Amino acid sequence: MATSQSTLLLQKQLNELLKHPVEGFSAGLADNDIYEEYPMMPPKLRFVSDMWHPNVYPDGEVPNDESPANIEAAKEWRENYPAFKKRVQRIVRDAIG
Repeated sequence: MATSQSTLLLQKQLNELLKHPVEGFSAGLADNDIYEEYPMMPPKLRFVSDMWHPNVYPDGEVPNDESPANIEAAKEWRENYPAFKKRVQRIVRDAIG
């Protein structure tokens, strides 16, 4: 029962995104299976705007949470979190105008 309820919810949310797209964000299925190969192969995510985060590569790809993609962001996060937070806030401000 829980699987069928989650399938309905995921399908409803996907349909809403398709009907009312959000600028700078898209979602879709590679095939008709809402679960695809999750959790063994989770969905891929890529940021198209600037992003300063330890797990986001410069091209926007997101790796697993065990190895940082952006060494400088990871270092700043660990060593100077206030500066990290300020930089992220500036990037978000610039992205939304």
